[in-house]
Amino acid sequence: MRSRLSELLSPALAKNLLWLAALLAVGWFMGKSTLLGHWHPDALAGYLQGPWYQQGLIFVSLFALLTSVGLPRQIPAFAAGFFYGVLPGLGISTLAVLLGAALTLLYTRLPLISRLHLKQTSHPMLALLYRFPFRATLAIRLFPVGNNLAMNLLAGFARLPVRPFLLASLLGYLPQMLIFALSGAGLMLDTRWQILLALALMLLSSWLGLAVYRRTRRHLSRLQEAHSHA
Repeated sequence: MRSRLSELLSPALAKNLLWLAALLAVGWFMGKSTLLGHWHPDALAGYLQGPWYQQGLIFVSLFALLTSVGLPRQIPAFAAGFFYGVLPGLGISTLAVLLGAALTLLYTRLPLISRLHLKQTSHPMLALLYRFPFRATLAIRLFPVGNNLAMNLLAGFARLPVRPFLLASLLGYLPQMLIFALSGAGLMLDTRWQILLALALMLLSSWLGLAVYRRTRRHLSRLQEAHSHA
């Protein structure tokens, strides 16, 4: 129990909590400032100039491009929650980040870059990803301390199957995207319970990711042991 708690309270998780605190501070300023007080979801159309679907297309395209080159996925989730509300913000930001992951995979297939690729090695993480691409990717995505761009590049250079990788990414993104959409919407509506719920979800997501990872690693160990005795 103590070892699990120490893993959940790792420096990486503390860094992620600092990200959340920084975004909350920025969002609080945006919500309270008289200069930025007109930044309301209904006023966003005035900046994007067009119907709601055009606004959504611009939002998704912009953040897909930015996250594909390294923008943390927490930022579009927080911004979408602030501007659009929890559920619409969750949907639009998750779509943007998922498309960003697909774009990064596409970058690794470009002629000059595609020559760089990772061969299967004995490294535990690569072994897990090669043997269980869906479950291993899901575990990494659920645990909210990973680097999104690094994972996308790893999947691209390791030539992981695209469908299971993107499906696992979609499912694994949802908890943390919901966390930051809740945080952004909670600031807009000034509801502290949404921010507290976001913090609780972060801990739950960490526990789920750790549980899936450990189960997958045990499964791989059993398979390797059985193969060695065959």
